Amino acid sequence: MEWIKYHEKERVFELRTKNSTYQMQVREYDTLVHLYYGSPVGDTLIIDRIIGVDRGFSGNPYEAGKDKTFSLDTLPQEYTAYGNGDYRINGLETEQADGSDTANLKYESYEISKGKYSLKGLPAMFAKEDEAETLEIVLKDHASGLRAHLLYGVFPQLDVITRAVRLENTGTAPVTVKKAMSMEMDYEYRKLDAVHFYGKHNMERQMERTHLGHGNWSVGSIRGTSSHHHNPFVILCDRNTEETHGDCYGFALAYSGNFIFETEVDQVGHTRVEMGINPYHFSWTLENGDIFETPEVIMT
Repeated sequence: MEWIKYHEKERVFELRTKNSTYQMQVREYDTLVHLYYGSPVGDTLIIDRIIGVDRGFSGNPYEAGKDKTFSLDTLPQEYTAYGNGDYRINGLETEQADGSDTANLKYESYEISKGKYSLKGLPAMFAKEDEAETLEIVLKDHASGLRAHLLYGVFPQLDVITRAVRLENTGTAPVTVKKAMSMEMDYEYRKLDAVHFYGKHNMERQMERTHLGHGNWSVGSIRGTSSHHHNPFVILCDRNTEETHGDCYGFALAYSGNFIFETEVDQVGHTRVEMGINPYHFSWTLENGDIFETPEVIMT
């Protein structure tokens, strides 16, 4: 069975495990949008859930012309960069050689392969060739030549999807990365709780459940290690989810350094989630040909 499919006519990528479905789509102006992550939906493609609405004070891309219903500020997306009219938290922040700090990521290509991708020098899940599949989607900022390779590993029998990002500078000038999240995902019109685990000496792994209201919420560490103060693992769940019923989504970062898990509930009730290296005092310069890989997020 193929666990990763690309539906060419609809331009939809579909990832499946035994008990979950993950879908995303290349939309207008080569924008990669997030469609769905949850229980299996059979052969259904969730392409009608995104409805363009003219929302005041949400800008529109130049390519959209006078179409005010297409705005990156409210569109559920797969991986975003700062400076394109999306004022929510974003996965990527860069500084170009000329001082500009915008990256305009556009869909370029994809590749599906057997087995699990690997990350050089970083801990990650691994599998035999018949135990997992890999999807690699390439987004490119054409002005700087920076490519973001979005890596997805699918473990169908474990109901696990992993995510990481490989940044590659194919331009002639250096690019400084100021923030590089391992994953980003948007939930539409959903009231969610966050379950996280904090602690102190002799009192580790204390569970706390928090309602996500409008605005930003985060947990993380800038101690140089993930530490017992906050574990790099968070569960998002519906408000009515309990021990024996309800939907929940687990996110674990396979990394022992500075980290952050951050959410934002925006003006229309969408929730954006991201996880990765904490951007506090983070800076990594990519010369021509250089590559930077983020640590892996394990989702289920």
